Amino acid sequence: MANPYGKAILIGIVAGMRCFLAPALLLRNSDEPCESGSCTIPNTALSFLAAGEIVGDKTPYIGNRTDPGPLFGRIVSGAICGGAVAKKNGGEMAIGLIAGGLSAFASAHACYLTRRELAKVTGAPNLVLALAEDAAAFGLGSAAVK
Repeated sequence: MANPYGKAILIGIVAGMRCFLAPALLLRNSDEPCESGSCTIPNTALSFLAAGEIVGDKTPYIGNRTDPGPLFGRIVSGAICGGAVAKKNGGEMAIGLIAGGLSAFASAHACYLTRRELAKVTGAPNLVLALAEDAAAFGLGSAAVK
């Protein structure tokens, strides 16, 4: 997908699914040069946050992604990543910000409801559905940042 706004939407969808995965993938796949290891700390920090979020999602202790705090974080992540992806691919950053933020908002709600309903209909364990969502997030995120 070469469309900068399509990529902004994709990375926004990923942020709605996994807030920290979107910026972690974006930073890991950046072709910007790092001067004297300046990317190491942010890459490592975002990787740990993304991994923690992926593990935490499988526990009963984490609240809903549609609660105000987590939802706000997903929207901000989607907007920032959407703006960066759009700009990197020749689009307008402002449009990417809007596309990424709105996509994160919609994705957070859609994925929450889909996972909840799939659990009811299929009886599949939450872990199985969460792992499927992780795989989808990684796939969409990889497509968005390439």
